[in-house]
Amino acid sequence: MALPWELCTKLASLHPEFRCDIHRSFCDIHPPMALPKNPLEISVPFGASRQVVHSRYHWNNDNRSEDAFVIIQRTQHGKGRVIYQDREHEVPEGHAFIVLVPEKSEYGLPENPQGPWELAWLNLYGELGIQLCREMREAFGPVIPMTRTGEAATLFFSLIRQAEQRVSVDPFTASTQCFSFLAAWTREASTPVARTLDPVQAAKLICERRFREPIGIKELAAETGLSREHFTRLFSARMKTAPAAYLRRLRAKEARQLLDRPGMTLTEAALRSGFASVKAMNRALQSLAKSSRTRRVSLPK
Repeated sequence: MALPWELCTKLASLHPEFRCDIHRSFCDIHPPMALPKNPLEISVPFGASRQVVHSRYHWNNDNRSEDAFVIIQRTQHGKGRVIYQDREHEVPEGHAFIVLVPEKSEYGLPENPQGPWELAWLNLYGELGIQLCREMREAFGPVIPMTRTGEAATLFFSLIRQAEQRVSVDPFTASTQCFSFLAAWTREASTPVARTLDPVQAAKLICERRFREPIGIKELAAETGLSREHFTRLFSARMKTAPAAYLRRLRAKEARQLLDRPGMTLTEAALRSGFASVKAMNRALQSLAKSSRTRRVSLPK
């Protein structure tokens, strides 16, 4: 018997070893979002922005589901592997794999893992999406870089957030979002972007592109290759503000613009601007308003 979606996601958050079993349960239930019927539609009804798995995590995609779909899974930390066409491919940090279901392929942790595998994933449905992913894999292989500072990763996590929050999206808007993600990923895979050598500029770029996501200082520091303490000191000295305050300011500005729109609720504005709660958003908006008043008073007359 399949478990309800809400119960599955709740249980999946409780214990890492239980997550692969939960994933198996909620992927077997009837999706909460209708699957595409138009051949031009693409949808992402399932996804997870953070999942930590251990040694028992393993999937065989042969005869896994009656519905055809694509799995795109990115390594956040650690390392995984995918076996495709009888060849094993490593999935290191900053890379994502593509597998189609059903097909003869497998993925999971290496035989002797050095630690857990932290990952993010989405399931993509629709004839067009499946065909585009198949062609991407033929062009670049089953494992493709997806740098965290790139447009593709931003769109990838945006699609996942919509799936996690069960956001209702018009089918053709959803299709456009999915196509934009795949197009951005293809462009990045075709022309790799050079990494910046300046960690502060790199962090600033990550903040500006991903402030709507629940990113924290630890993750920002990891992206720059610095310790959290050293990164915070370096960023604060250069930007004259702490990285957490910089993120809050970006989110507050976004929330203020969203709240100017007719019909926008506080809850939706908080979610779409990256705040964990309406209360946190209100505090940041008050701080932004106060700093704006202070600057106006200090201007020369």
